[in-house]
Amino acid sequence: MEMDPLLWRNLPEHVLDVILIHLPVAALTRFRSVCKRLNSLLSCRSFLAKYSLTRSPVSFSQPWLVHTQGADLKAWSFERNNWIELSSSWMRVPWFASVLASASGLVVMAPVSKGVGRPARIRVLNPFMGIERLLPPIGHPAAAQLVVDSSGGRYHVYALCEAVERGKGSLYRFASQSNSWEVLSSEPPWQVFLPGATIDVCNGVVYCRAGFRTPQSGIWTFDVDLRIWSRIPLAFLPSDARCQLVSCGNRVMLITRMNCDGFLRILQLEHACMEWMTILELPNEMITQDDGGSISCMAQGDLFFIVSRTMRDIRVAVFDLVTQRVQYAPPLAGALTTSKSFPFYPCLSTLV
Repeated sequence: MEMDPLLWRNLPEHVLDVILIHLPVAALTRFRSVCKRLNSLLSCRSFLAKYSLTRSPVSFSQPWLVHTQGADLKAWSFERNNWIELSSSWMRVPWFASVLASASGLVVMAPVSKGVGRPARIRVLNPFMGIERLLPPIGHPAAAQLVVDSSGGRYHVYALCEAVERGKGSLYRFASQSNSWEVLSSEPPWQVFLPGATIDVCNGVVYCRAGFRTPQSGIWTFDVDLRIWSRIPLAFLPSDARCQLVSCGNRVMLITRMNCDGFLRILQLEHACMEWMTILELPNEMITQDDGGSISCMAQGDLFFIVSRTMRDIRVAVFDLVTQRVQYAPPLAGALTTSKSFPFYPCLSTLV
């Protein structure tokens, strides 16, 4: 498609608006650098409402898996089962930053190293609007999760942060409306700050996976209303099992991989009885690995992504929790250890 700014500058606005409404999102992201009219339209709720009714991929109900490697930016679409190219200006993920969470068209990023000991600034990015918000500094984030209100008008960021000056950590919650952090717990269990720890939020409960020693430490939970920590034991897992914890809608999923049986298992937590139920098993050979057995799992909406990397490509297996169907994305060549992958729900929003 022609990207010459002179061509679009001379079009009447009403004609241009009709064209923009029907553009696929891959082309729409490129237009932001050449069409000033688009920048104003992206903050117009009437335009966003019309755009969501078109056939553009931005209105699809399923999330993408975004993969970034340097200036290269691609997204895998569930409906097309194909990788589409995005403009590098759509979202820049610096090599020193890590994508901590994403939801409803927003992405949460933060530096991955402590640098010289200064508190890190978590930032929330809205790629379609091309704007971001730097959150007030609170420490170095070890893990974070983003929860967007069902109305779409506000969000919360939950973060486990290590306070450099105290040598301890706390669980925080950021509110977009007040632009401020609240300390939920100033003395979390020390296990939640082990290397590789992650957090997920589901139904008002924060779930913490205690790093690479999850089988021994169990899953730690924090009830936001009661402000109480509790532990879910994982006695059924051997000590050498690899685990990941992921929230998917109202579900809490545990992904395990044990060297003894050669299977990757996805378990779902039954909240009523606090027990785990196996819902899917995949043979190890379906999830190619070259890192000694670690796994990379992400979820958004009803899709569950299992990502593995080799020195040559990235492999993705996708499990649809509604249809119980497994789909495999075409291998993406050229994946390196410095690349980043994360799920992203492609919706237009004025929120940041």
